[in-house]
Amino acid sequence: MHILIRCLNIGHLSVTKAKTIYQGQYIKLEEKLIQEDVYELVHLRAAVIVFAKDKNGKFLFIKEHRPHETPHLRLKPVTGFIDDGDDWLKTAHKELREEAGLIAGNIELIRHLPLTGSVTTDKYFALATDLSKDQNPIANPDGDVIKEIMYLSLEEAIELTLKGDMPLVFDSLGLFLIKELKL
Repeated sequence: MHILIRCLNIGHLSVTKAKTIYQGQYIKLEEKLIQEDVYELVHLRAAVIVFAKDKNGKFLFIKEHRPHETPHLRLKPVTGFIDDGDDWLKTAHKELREEAGLIAGNIELIRHLPLTGSVTTDKYFALATDLSKDQNPIANPDGDVIKEIMYLSLEEAIELTLKGDMPLVFDSLGLFLIKELKL
C-alpha cells in the first residue's frame, strides 16, 4: 500500500511518501520519505498491563513459554493487546480470565502512556483487586503457554526487574508507578 501525503514545510510545499512494508496482526512497519531522508517507523497495537493484587498485598506474575523469543521463558504481569472495538478495561478483564483464571471485582486505570517516536504504541497500566477464581474460565487463545503463576511482593518484583529477570522492561514500569502512587 502506498500513501502520498502533501505537507507544508517552512513556507514551501514538500512531498512526503509513506509506504507500509509489513502489516501484521500486532505490528505495522512503515518507511517514510521526508525530504531526502528515509525513516523507519514501527507501530505496535495498543496493550494493557494488569497488575493483579491479592488480599495479602502481593502481585500476580506469570511465567510463560514463548518459543519465538529469547529466552523462551519470561516472567510478566498479565498483559494483552487491545482488539479492534475493545477498550483497555474490557481487555484487562479478558486477559485476567485467559491468563490467570481470575475475575477482578475492581480494575482501575493507573496510567495511560502513549509512546511516540520510531516505535509508537499505547500502554494502559491497570490495577486489579478483589480477585476471585473464575468459575467459567475461558481458554487462552495463545495455547498452553502458561507454565507457572506466582505472587510476589512489590519489592520482590522490582528486584527481579532490576536484575533483568523480568525482560519486558516497559511493562514493568507499572511496578514503579504502583510504588510511587502507593497503591
